[in-house]
Amino acid sequence: MFFGLVLLIFSITLVAPPALAQTLSQDDQKSIYSDTVWYKPGAASTISCTTTNLTGSGAEQQVWNYYISKQLSPIATAALMGNFKDESNFIPTATNPSSGAYGLAQWLNGRLTSLNSFASSAGAPVSDLGVQLDFSWQELSGSYKAPVTDVINGAVETIDNATLTVYDYYEGLLNSGQGSVSDRTANAIAFLTLYGSDTTATGGGGFSSSCNSATIGASGGSNTTPPTGTAQQLATKLIPFISSNKIQCLGSGGAHTANINCSDITDSARGISLKGVGGCDVGSLSPGLLGMLLKLVQMGHTFDLSAICTDHGDTGTSAPGHSTGQAADFAIIDGTDMGPSPTPPWSPAKIQAGGKLDQDITSFMPTSTGFGQIQCHPPFAFLNGFVTFDDTCHHQHVQVVN
Repeated sequence: MFFGLVLLIFSITLVAPPALAQTLSQDDQKSIYSDTVWYKPGAASTISCTTTNLTGSGAEQQVWNYYISKQLSPIATAALMGNFKDESNFIPTATNPSSGAYGLAQWLNGRLTSLNSFASSAGAPVSDLGVQLDFSWQELSGSYKAPVTDVINGAVETIDNATLTVYDYYEGLLNSGQGSVSDRTANAIAFLTLYGSDTTATGGGGFSSSCNSATIGASGGSNTTPPTGTAQQLATKLIPFISSNKIQCLGSGGAHTANINCSDITDSARGISLKGVGGCDVGSLSPGLLGMLLKLVQMGHTFDLSAICTDHGDTGTSAPGHSTGQAADFAIIDGTDMGPSPTPPWSPAKIQAGGKLDQDITSFMPTSTGFGQIQCHPPFAFLNGFVTFDDTCHHQHVQVVN
């Protein structure tokens, strides 16, 4: 009788439903993917190098190419990226100062321990973007395959449902009431619009034995280049970022409502001439300027522009400048208001925001690029060799030659 009872208990154990693979601890539910963004917009990344064979210019495009190379659909890839954007802004060193959640997906507790072990086994730093993508793929092709990957990669999946699935089960936010699904969905739609036609990416994963950091300095350009194309093509690619408020334009008088749709960009996208409007001497913004703005938002920056061409009123200036569609004034950079004082010096917060923007621009633009406000901050070594000049300190002026 006792032996039969043991057998009965054992058989019940065998057929009992297994715990869902996506179940997370209470700490995970509360902290790992909370709606608090655990990166500092505009702060310098501490990544020293990249050890995986990623392709693309900038972290966002590299993440897109990685998952596409793994045969994920554009919708599935955009859904993951929409969530990662909200979690870490694609900064692999993003750290939650309270819980210690870390990295691209803000891993915590057992999953963070597994990430560290994975990096150690690979002989690569845990801060490496490629390491974290390979670890995420290990999860997505393992315990998270059924609840997440198989769902979001389905043939009839929608971007809204895919983003929600990642939010619920990979981010661990099911019924938590934390975070903003609508923000993540808007991010995902923007990525799908921007990269959705690019479905032939290669080069996802595979560690190399060396670690070569990009050089950012006076030569400009580093190992990346800004997006290229016609003014209309590049302006069109900026529209989703305007729609999601990643780019805003203050317009005349500094009021958000004056030019919320960034008419210089949207008119350039629609082929509507800017010439003769508000001091603008050209029909559209220059491809060089539009490519620079696009690259910056792809790198994770957000900004409010106080003047581009029609809203500057400076007709007749020699190129490059506002009236020639080759300059932009950044009034708010990654949440930091650069105003209102026109006199130097900038506060530490402005130095950090303006400095990070400038440094990122020098990583992909030629040395003919011009930077104003040189007297508003301490000398930035990375501006050596670039065009610099004084300007009023309530914004950051950047101009391009092409």
